[in-house]
Amino acid sequence: MYPVSVAVSMAAWVWQGIRCTSWPVEAFEYAGFQPQSSAIVSIGTGRNPLGSQAPEHNLIAKLGWIISMLLEAPEAQAPELLRRQYPQVRFFDFDIDLKSKIAMDQAANVPELEQYGEQLADGIHWDEILKA
Repeated sequence: MYPVSVAVSMAAWVWQGIRCTSWPVEAFEYAGFQPQSSAIVSIGTGRNPLGSQAPEHNLIAKLGWIISMLLEAPEAQAPELLRRQYPQVRFFDFDIDLKSKIAMDQAANVPELEQYGEQLADGIHWDEILKA
């Protein structure tokens, strides 16, 4: 058995996709960690429901929809990019679908977010992740 290096990525802001893909490059390319003996655990902060259709007759609403889609794209693509770059890494991606859209500045929703966090944490089996 070889030692396993485990890194936990806590997604804390809208650009989590960029953070999720930049630190593994530093770890594997510069810090000497070995992909074949490493595990990456990505714990998301929840996925807002996507608006599937753009508003039709309101230019401002349509631009807002386009911008929100562009901001959410890196977050959604980051795990796949990481899997392609380092296929030998054991990768665990945990996130939860939110029932309604919650903006990052909505402090009034903290109790609801706590419930989501507890639900997500209940689904993570650390014993299985940490065994080599």
